[in-house]
Amino acid sequence: MPLLEVERIHVYYGVIPALMDLSLTVDEGRVVALVGANGAGKSTTLKAIAGVLRPRSGRILFRDRDITRLGADRRVRMGIALVPEGRQIFSTLSVRENLLLGAYHRRDQEVKKDLEWIYSLFPILRERMHQVAGTMSGGEQQMLAFGRALMARPKLLLLDEPSLGLAPLVVREIYQVIERIRDASITIFLVEQNVNMAMHVANYMYVMEAGRLKMEGVPQEVMRDEDIKRAYLGG
Repeated sequence: MPLLEVERIHVYYGVIPALMDLSLTVDEGRVVALVGANGAGKSTTLKAIAGVLRPRSGRILFRDRDITRLGADRRVRMGIALVPEGRQIFSTLSVRENLLLGAYHRRDQEVKKDLEWIYSLFPILRERMHQVAGTMSGGEQQMLAFGRALMARPKLLLLDEPSLGLAPLVVREIYQVIERIRDASITIFLVEQNVNMAMHVANYMYVMEAGRLKMEGVPQEVMRDEDIKRAYLGG
């Protein structure tokens, strides 16, 4: 069942087209990956879904509701959370304060319970809960960005280049957590240049080129295409 439907959206930066006639679907309970080269429009796609950018035309549906004109804050309340490229944590606040800000819109009584869940996913965040976030390593900050987004209790988690700039060991740890998040029935839409890692967790894959979708399908089938294989796997 579709959780998210993007229908023929066009997104511009000024007069420059970034996304052209883009349509895609993310089914509930699945991990869907969007891969492509730098500048292909992957991050723009996530920003449009998150409400950071507004399409010039087309529409975005979330749980059958048209959210195209809703602001980013409304989308968070509906269950869409973004882990942005570059992490964008609040560097002068503590780890714990960053996490609690992820739950700023919640009025339920389970924030403390969810905080404990985040600490179980990322034990280093418990150890560093009182540390100023900007003094942590890049990998630790990425874990914090994950945790902050999860504190919003999202139904759809948008991940923008989660492996970017991280050591291979940290990347493996991040992807192990992505699998645990998936197993917790949170739907994930993943933008990634590390195609090998994306293939490992994704149920479905879209390939983007110059603001348009080039191919889609089950990851193993997509990567049988010789042009795609040469471009992304070097084979």
